[in-house]
Amino acid sequence: MSLLDQLAKEYVDLTLIKHQFYDQWDVYWLADTLFWKRQDLMFSRTSPHYPYKPLDSSCLTPDQAEMTLEDILCAALDVKTALQDLEGKCCESEEIRRKYLLEHVRSLIVRCRLLLGEKIKYNYYTTEMFGLCSPPWKSEPLEKASEELAQFLPCSSNFGDGVQNFKKSLRIPGERASSVINAAAAYFHEMSMCRMGIKDNGMPRLRYRKLNGEEFVTVLFGYDRDGISIEQNFGSDYPFYMDTLCEVVGHEMEPGHFTFMHLRTKGMVDTGYRELGMIAHSPSSALIEGCARVAVEMCLDTPENKEMFDRELFHIAGLDCGLAKLLPVWQRFSEAVNYGKLEIQRKIWDGEWSKKQALDFAKTYHILPDNAREQALDSFPKDLGHFTSHDYCRDRMRIYFQTHWEKQSDRWAAYKLISQKPFTMAGILDGSFDPFDSWEGA
Repeated sequence: MSLLDQLAKEYVDLTLIKHQFYDQWDVYWLADTLFWKRQDLMFSRTSPHYPYKPLDSSCLTPDQAEMTLEDILCAALDVKTALQDLEGKCCESEEIRRKYLLEHVRSLIVRCRLLLGEKIKYNYYTTEMFGLCSPPWKSEPLEKASEELAQFLPCSSNFGDGVQNFKKSLRIPGERASSVINAAAAYFHEMSMCRMGIKDNGMPRLRYRKLNGEEFVTVLFGYDRDGISIEQNFGSDYPFYMDTLCEVVGHEMEPGHFTFMHLRTKGMVDTGYRELGMIAHSPSSALIEGCARVAVEMCLDTPENKEMFDRELFHIAGLDCGLAKLLPVWQRFSEAVNYGKLEIQRKIWDGEWSKKQALDFAKTYHILPDNAREQALDSFPKDLGHFTSHDYCRDRMRIYFQTHWEKQSDRWAAYKLISQKPFTMAGILDGSFDPFDSWEGA
């Protein structure tokens, strides 16, 4: 085992120890062996959990099992120093791996510091955690999107009411939700086979059951180099909407997260780099979120294709197919709204706004309805730095793909390679990372 292999193992072990004992929502994909199949029938299809191979506590040494957060932090700092000491001593293929590990160990360190109670500014946290720092808030994009949307909303004296009423018109009737989701999943699976080389039998099994208000619960049944066996249980008691359906289906499954996790596992097996088999909150988690959104957009790469896709699903849902033409306008508004939500989270995190100030801001820009109360702010996603790692990363990945490759086929090929290789977020942001660079893995 080389020194880099040893440092990679230490990073993975420390992250898993932190995850298991102190941070249960950190790791959301783990493939640490060549293949694995679920044997135990006793598992939940109704409780939310991340779809990974269950952790085996018996694999921990006595010292590891007793590690405190302070111990993990100290060990992570030692790994960081060792990786820095290797600068200039690695060949080309090892250097990108070294930088990958350095960025991910940095994430482990800042997460430990936060869990230990250190006060950290929002932008510093997202920079250390994801390698991303979203720009200062500007009202112009949301104001422009609001003006554009106002031209298409039904006549109303109150724009905020019009926004809420339009959102309600996009709700899929509960009895038709499964048919709509099935149709969308079949389309995205076909695109994943054509563009990413995913096998036909790799489509996730779709189930529908009451989940006590949860959107979905994912169960992993097994994986190997050539695919993953996975089940997606959708909440039959959850309200699904046409404007977010691509997020629920294409983003969360294929060609988004499930495809990315399958290819990451393939990359782990092909290179022997165990760190590729784990996705924790880090630059990798931001990458999987940003790439998933861009991949969905590449499936619907022309206005004509998108409108045809939307109209078919509106028809299956029994909704007004004429609304399909308005979805691009509505989605531009929704993206701008999410940057407003980012600003709210940043200001509250940094102690610059009270909840009342945040609520006033949200109402001014129609981020929340006029009758919303402060509790509505708690409905925002709970994962820290969410809108930076999801929305801002999506926009950065759009820029990255569009400026590097003109042909859609090249963008698909790049996405496939990025999913399997060590990368650096810094290299993506400055454009220096090229997934087509040839290098030998392990």
